[in-house]
Amino acid sequence: MPRVLHTLQTLNALYSTTGKNLTMLAADPANDERVPISDKIIVIATNLHATIAATVTVNSVALNNRTGDITAHSVAAQTTTIFGPFVSSGWAQSSGELNFEASTADIRFSVVKLP
Repeated sequence: MPRVLHTLQTLNALYSTTGKNLTMLAADPANDERVPISDKIIVIATNLHATIAATVTVNSVALNNRTGDITAHSVAAQTTTIFGPFVSSGWAQSSGELNFEASTADIRFSVVKLP
């Protein structure tokens, strides 16, 4: 099956007087995740499990003879980790997307475009 497509969310405008609710989507460890990338984005990963850590991997592409995947970064139980910011250069796959994955569906992802 293809990777699960996440919706890119945006922040409020400068000087906004309200907060911004983010939609969190459960990870799909069997199919993994993807999101279009063109500008700076961050990936927010929350581990909902009460006691067990989970891992998150973000796939890079070769850039100036290096690959720099974020490989199996541990997200402790009941914590949130922010990854990025990511830009196309060094991160966009040939599809124009950022690919990422989690070890368990206890991870909830939100992807946000930075201003």
